[in-house]
Amino acid sequence: MVFAQFNWPGLSYELGISIHHQQCAWIRGPFKAATHDLTIFRLPDGLKSKVLVGKKVIADTIYKDPTCSIRNHLDTPEVKRFKKRARARHENFNGRLKIYSVLSGKFRHGHEKHKSVFEAVCVITQYQLENGHPLFDV
Repeated sequence: MVFAQFNWPGLSYELGISIHHQQCAWIRGPFKAATHDLTIFRLPDGLKSKVLVGKKVIADTIYKDPTCSIRNHLDTPEVKRFKKRARARHENFNGRLKIYSVLSGKFRHGHEKHKSVFEAVCVITQYQLENGHPLFDV
């Protein structure tokens, strides 16, 4: 799974995208945007606690944690390319969320409703992945 934060002014969400499937596998939030991404990752019942023993998530370099595989100068060219494509694929998913104006404008209905709206947009995007608009393969 590729992991990254999805940030909005004032709010932050944690998303995980499956590497081998067309699937958004993890959504968590909202959090105050000032909360550090690694702090969110390490929260009880957070994504870190869900990573199976012996497995890792591909993440950005700020995630200096044993459960995260980040850029490493010792990686082979093939592994570097794989990690880069996995992160780019996740950014592609994030970009698909950003096209929805309900997420880009000022939201005046509270955090709980924003969470519902954000999750709805993720479900719509997931539906599109499954019905003719897939992400590129890693």
